[in-house]
Amino acid sequence: MKIASVILVCILASPTFAQEITVAAAADLHAALDEIATHYKAETSAPVKIVYGSSGNLYQQIQNGAPFDVFFSANTDYPEKLEAAGLTLQEAFTNTHAATSFYSLPRTHRCESHRG
Repeated sequence: MKIASVILVCILASPTFAQEITVAAAADLHAALDEIATHYKAETSAPVKIVYGSSGNLYQQIQNGAPFDVFFSANTDYPEKLEAAGLTLQEAFTNTHAATSFYSLPRTHRCESHRG
């Protein structure tokens, strides 16, 4: 639940607070993110759209300009590559216990990141 709290805080701090949030997430996060999205929508009335897939496919979509606000990758290499390519606003937040990296992506090119 600790990662859920971090995620929720990062999303709430996002400049897209009142707008729909579009999340790209590794498929293994399905249960956790569905629950978080339900709570977030109840608290803010802002809809959350989650696209699940392999981290590699989501990474390629982001490189090609896919309109995601947040990226949860099961492979920490992909967020680091996005950062190296200048597609992020900050460093990635990486949860080493869950081997998950998190990026919040701006509306213009949708890449802001957070590192713990």
